[in-house]
Amino acid sequence: MKKIVLAFFLIFSLLISAKDINVGDSISFKISGVPKEEIIKEFEKSDFSIEKIKEDKDGNLLVTVKGFNLGKNNIILGNKNLEIDIKSILTPKDKEIYRDLSDMSNKKLYSNDFPYIFTGSIVIGILSLIMFIKSFKRGKKKEIIDYDKRFNSQMEILSQDKWAFDISYALREYIDSRYNSHFLNGNYEKKGVLTDEDIMFIQWLDSCKFSGDVQEKIETSKKKAFDIYKRVKEGEIDV
Repeated sequence: MKKIVLAFFLIFSLLISAKDINVGDSISFKISGVPKEEIIKEFEKSDFSIEKIKEDKDGNLLVTVKGFNLGKNNIILGNKNLEIDIKSILTPKDKEIYRDLSDMSNKKLYSNDFPYIFTGSIVIGILSLIMFIKSFKRGKKKEIIDYDKRFNSQMEILSQDKWAFDISYALREYIDSRYNSHFLNGNYEKKGVLTDEDIMFIQWLDSCKFSGDVQEKIETSKKKAFDIYKRVKEGEIDV
């Protein structure tokens, strides 16, 4: 029996999309004639992750997936080859999320008030040293932050209006604690077990302007964040 696969994403066709599909977008398919097990197997071999599968009243399977792999992605279902072109929503300006840190406009290396500033700095330095010595003698110890506990706590108190930033911040802070990197300053680079897909996911969170079923998107993003967290935790530490 000839298998028939029907896929819909707005006015989505098998070869050309009338609307851009961006990184992190949910893509929905209506599929008939293909067993559920085969669908799951094919998507597991691809760069897409399945968000949900349910059956409608006519017995068709409604499949929702998402992907973070830029470029053309191919999925073979039955006798149909689905070609999905995923594009980035970020511009070079979007990727520089902390632009003020790269401001080199003030290049003056000295000040007319230098003697006063220098003297004041020495006084402040001496006072700080005295306070440090007193604190040390009283047996105060520097607090050691448990970043694993901190990450999990932050993921439990996500706000509804800025959940994407909260997830991004918690993830970037934990990555910095493990790899001695500078993700919190917007310097994203592959280190340790991090992949290009992980970097794009964090960038997507930084620029997320999502509308729709917010709770579902939060849960999906949390699942992805915990996957990155576990791989970083179990991977090699770079200090």
